[in-house]
Amino acid sequence: MFVALTPNLYVKDVKKSVEFWKSIFSAELLTHVPGDNDTYVWAMLKIGGVGLMLQSLATVVEEGIDYNNIETGGTQSFYLDCENALELYELIKDKVNILSPPEETFYNTTEFNFTDIDGYMFTVATDNPSQEEKE
Repeated sequence: MFVALTPNLYVKDVKKSVEFWKSIFSAELLTHVPGDNDTYVWAMLKIGGVGLMLQSLATVVEEGIDYNNIETGGTQSFYLDCENALELYELIKDKVNILSPPEETFYNTTEFNFTDIDGYMFTVATDNPSQEEKE
């Protein structure tokens, strides 16, 4: 049925958010919709095998959805599986807002949490080898 889920995050400054994702995670800008004064109103990024869309909050309001009193970010979070959470943590810890450092969970992953420049929360996780795999 489904083959992908690509979040479309509402942000205040699409171009600034694109630069954040490019500089921290080597995101590739696939396409964008230009706005006035050298801005972007929408962008599609690819990070590894993961897609991410960024859309100007102002364009959503223009489309008739009343987000005037809502901040970006919000109550949802995004769970990112990666090959090595500890390595990624070391690479980005001084470049993003870390909410919690890496720790092993009871469900056998190593995870840490951060927020991006728009206040969205991301959990980065790596499955740990089972006891059998370690032996």
